[in-house]
Amino acid sequence: MLAELVGLGCVGLGPFALGCTPHANTPDCPPGDAAAIDRPDAENLAAPADAIVPRDLEKIFGTPSLAAEMMGSPFVYFRKVNTETVPLTCAAFEDALRWFPPFDLHGDAHLEQFAVSSEHHGLSDYDDVATGPGVVDLVRFGASVYIAGRMRGWSDDVPALLDEFIDRYLDSLAAEDRDGGSPEGPAEGPAAGSAEGSADGRPSASSPPSIVPRLRRDIPPDRASWLRWVDSVTTPVESEVAAEMAPGAEAYRAMMLRRHADLGPKFFDIKRVGHLDLGVGSRLHPKFLLRMEGPTPAPNDDVVVEFKSVTRSTHLGCVSYGGATAIVRTMRLFANEPVRFIAQVPYVPGTPLDQMPYWAREWLESYAELRVADLDDVAALREVVHDVATELGSVHPRLHGDDTQARREQMALCATLRDRIKATIVDIGDRTWRGWEAFAKEAKRRGLSPKKPAPQR
Repeated sequence: MLAELVGLGCVGLGPFALGCTPHANTPDCPPGDAAAIDRPDAENLAAPADAIVPRDLEKIFGTPSLAAEMMGSPFVYFRKVNTETVPLTCAAFEDALRWFPPFDLHGDAHLEQFAVSSEHHGLSDYDDVATGPGVVDLVRFGASVYIAGRMRGWSDDVPALLDEFIDRYLDSLAAEDRDGGSPEGPAEGPAAGSAEGSADGRPSASSPPSIVPRLRRDIPPDRASWLRWVDSVTTPVESEVAAEMAPGAEAYRAMMLRRHADLGPKFFDIKRVGHLDLGVGSRLHPKFLLRMEGPTPAPNDDVVVEFKSVTRSTHLGCVSYGGATAIVRTMRLFANEPVRFIAQVPYVPGTPLDQMPYWAREWLESYAELRVADLDDVAALREVVHDVATELGSVHPRLHGDDTQARREQMALCATLRDRIKATIVDIGDRTWRGWEAFAKEAKRRGLSPKKPAPQR
């Protein structure tokens, strides 16, 4: 298949010369200046010059629970440094960026974003959705596989897993090309590589990864138990914070009443607001859970909605972040579970324009996220890798609708740059690991002890 893909005509890549030399910019070598990295807090961490260090290092140490979790796991550390790794990926493919079609990106695709609900599974957490070259998602997810494999002693298996990841991604792009937008029309039956297909036509793996039913067993058995867990991960908001949130919360409630008039006038009445302290990349940003009345006054059918601040509406390297509106739009493409009550929290005239906007979505009762420790063996990891590759290959080109050129260009570029993609994954994985080692050493010097993160379930 790869020979066929290369033959699709990757115009403009012909001048590349084979062989890795400094600043060669060959298909299998990142640009020579890819090691450059902005590290404003690095003087506070005795890390190697090329190690990836969080920009908000002192804020992290000012949040001991987060610092202790990062200290205890290179994967948690990796989760925190997405902002720092995106520009490195962009730099590694700088010479080819003009050829990559713009795609809808997850923006922070990694193993622990894989989640299940009672009926669905796939990538979750949409804080960093963006538009940019698909290679950003590929490198981010591939680096997570590299780090997870190193943590679990499976490093020897990682090269093959990365090849399978790219192969499955290309197969998914090709299936979408054949079934979703070719001039000949959709093929008969489900999408290639799919035994069942999803409700929206998205190709899926032949069967769910074996970890899916295991994760579902960790979901609380009933809504009352789940609501007790929700209460356990929130703390009451201060009165001044509640006052600041009130206009936006009321505007959101009014909007939901207009959209869902059939649910009754009290369904979205706010009963309680709490700070939410879960998460890694978003831990330092404001997040709140709003407990709402739901269908009846009974407490066990309350509805829970998360308000999350939008941290970026700007450009980062070769990636564009569009703010709350883009999150809501792109989540509708990526979401592997029912999307209810999702919206940008409306702007209220008269409130300060420099405040962070929020986006909102309902929390599902049946929800659990994968943790690297849940994977018993390489076979379980491989199944998740295949599943995510299929999902990314399906969702990435949706920005282009039925136009097949974007899929074909992406297939040609990924086939041509395959070795460089893998080399960049390993480079970012190694540099993240070196940053984590220095961070853990500094955290110990500051008197912290490693801590396991709380499960998001």
